[in-house]
Amino acid sequence: MKLLNFILLIAFLWGCSTIPDESDPVAQIQLVESFPEETELGHEDLPKAEAVWMEMISKARRTIDVSHFYVQNAPHSSLDRVLKAMEAAAHRGIKVRFLLDEAFIKRYPDDIGKAVEGIRKWTNTELRITNRWSKTGGVQHAKYFIVDGQDAFLGSQNLDWKALDHIKELGYRFRSPPLVTSLMTVFNDDWNKAFNKEAVQELDPQFFQPAVWKDANGVVNTVSLKVSPNPDKKSSTVWDLPAILQMVREAKTQVRIAAMIYRPSFHDRRSWLELESVLIDAVTRGVKVQVMVDNINKPRFFKGLIDGGVQVGFVKIPTHSSGVIPYARLVHAKYMVVDDRLAWLGTANLEGDYFYSSRNISLILDSPKLAQNMGQVFDRYWTSHYTAMLKPDSQGHLKAH
Repeated sequence: MKLLNFILLIAFLWGCSTIPDESDPVAQIQLVESFPEETELGHEDLPKAEAVWMEMISKARRTIDVSHFYVQNAPHSSLDRVLKAMEAAAHRGIKVRFLLDEAFIKRYPDDIGKAVEGIRKWTNTELRITNRWSKTGGVQHAKYFIVDGQDAFLGSQNLDWKALDHIKELGYRFRSPPLVTSLMTVFNDDWNKAFNKEAVQELDPQFFQPAVWKDANGVVNTVSLKVSPNPDKKSSTVWDLPAILQMVREAKTQVRIAAMIYRPSFHDRRSWLELESVLIDAVTRGVKVQVMVDNINKPRFFKGLIDGGVQVGFVKIPTHSSGVIPYARLVHAKYMVVDDRLAWLGTANLEGDYFYSSRNISLILDSPKLAQNMGQVFDRYWTSHYTAMLKPDSQGHLKAH
């Protein structure tokens, strides 16, 4: 059925005398956010993830396929409402498949483990715990779900109650047939090989065609879905890292990039300088480069960037009025905007292991409208009183001022 859908899509595009316009389903892609309560960091023009997720689940007619790192719930939270809606969908006959990584389930059996066992009890639901990436020290880190094989959400939001209420996140909802086909291809491969650490990825590039359309100004927009780790050692056409690096190489005026964590190394302390190198090269060409991360980062990891002329901002979200919430009040979104035209949004932090060892997924966008929307989100945080610039102090030590 998926191959037939792909063939029909290609036949449709081949038969078109012009590229579809933005009223066509191929252009149905919508930026969605989550932001910390008790801050003014939300955007009125952007829908919140909980509302979008609830709408998607309510419209499910056949299937809901979920791939996430872990699940952590809390009573009466936004995520609690989402999970109850999924359970209700399963109860009314929707087939639900959950794919989760084993790492946090083993680490937190009394919390995350209990949430997983609760999902196992749902009717019409199959749950698989994968260790597929553990051989290389990786995890199933992608965060997405697909409804009826037609309506998808991909973003930085974990299935964690804190992600919807107390963390800055960004994602995209899309109903574009080429992009959903790509994401469904990844899900099926990971689902079928969940228990096989020796399994080779089988992600045929023919199922990773871009969504292409013209906007109201006649500008051609292109959005592609790509993955990590690299499934094809020969061509790397489906791997997201080369696409991200190439976007920086093409920058003419500005690069804005954000993630929760930046570290120019792998977890085993080997250097990872691919991103740092292209960012510094961009500065030498006269490009303004801004890197924004959460305050939990170690300043010393940014010495190379600072020495290379990159501006670095640390964001610190204040404690909630209810008290300290562990592993919350963070900026967790992972995205980049280049020249208000090119953009990346994904699930990987800016560390080597996320691109070489773990399952992550990205959207690569050549779209002025979508890039500018993401740029506005970046600027709202960058210019806020929550963000301090990382600079050397009088002793030469890097500190956020």
